[in-house]
This record gives sequence, C-alpha cells and structure tokens, in this order.
Amino acid sequence: MCHSVKQYWMLVVGGILVLSGLPAGAIRAESAVADVTDLETIERLLMDSVIGVWKDFISHLPYLIVGLVILLLTWLASAIVGNIASKLLTRSGMRRSLRDLLLRL
Repeated sequence: MCHSVKQYWMLVVGGILVLSGLPAGAIRAESAVADVTDLETIERLLMDSVIGVWKDFISHLPYLIVGLVILLLTWLASAIVGNIASKLLTRSGMRRSLRDLLLRL
C-alpha cells in the first residue's frame, strides 16, 4: 500500500518505464516524480495535458470538416446516380424484380 503521493507516482512512473521497455537504469523514478508531490503541480500537469489534447483537436478540425464534406458529397452523388438509374431502368421495360436487383447493387 502506498503511503504518500510521492510513493504512488514513483510506482506509476516505474510501471510506465517497465511497459515502455526502457532499461531499468534509463530514468530514475525518483527524479521523474521529484516535482510532482504537491497538488498545484499535479493540477498544472493535468491542465497542460487537457490543453494539449484540445489544441490537437482544433488543429485536426479542418481534416474532420473536409472528411464530412466528402462523405456528404459522396452520399449526394450516390442518391443522384440511384435516381437516374431508377428512371432509366423503369423506361427500359425490364421485369420489376430484375430492376430492383440492379438498383440494390
């Protein structure tokens, strides 16, 4: 059982080092968590992380918008082509079941 915040963060950083595959002597857990012992530091680190995620989201927003526009245009083109195909197949005098089959493709 951890008795202090410093011990807890040492265990967390040590676990991250083990999972990352770094050699045991690469980074000392004590030095990595030396300044993470008070609540203000933890709050600052969390806020920096949230702000970083928000900035990354904002920087990728144009790509999301372009993707949605392309999806909308593709849906619109599909609806137009389907409508034109339906009208052409109706005029062709084809059996209804065969026409429905072709429209579903």
